[in-house]
Amino acid sequence: MSDWERREPAVHVAGDTGGDIQASEAYDARWTRPIGDGLTAMVSRSYYAILPDGLGPRVRELEEQTEYLACSDPADPGGTEDWREYVYRPVYGFSPTDLGARAAAYGAEPPCDDEWDEVAPDWCRIPESADDDVDGA
Repeated sequence: MSDWERREPAVHVAGDTGGDIQASEAYDARWTRPIGDGLTAMVSRSYYAILPDGLGPRVRELEEQTEYLACSDPADPGGTEDWREYVYRPVYGFSPTDLGARAAAYGAEPPCDDEWDEVAPDWCRIPESADDDVDGA
């Protein structure tokens, strides 16, 4: 069982997430997980169509922007953030439209602890659980 909790409603309109290259509405899915010391890990996956540079105005692709954020108040993540990182990747299997972006957000993969720890600085990594201690120490 995962300690990551998906925010409700499951998908939100994400606004101008993709900046100047964004060519559709953006939609996101967000998960949170406590990480100790009063901090909460938050992972948001936003999906939107983009107009890649140099490919002309009719060529679109769907992009996923994953935001990793550690904050002290999940109700105000931007105002209480201690650390943030972004990772971008192309998304295949969905049309690069508003509808495709929304469908991708509904089908977004939930994060896992290993994913978080791969990008997070040492001071905000997921602590090892005593339940995971195999030698009983």
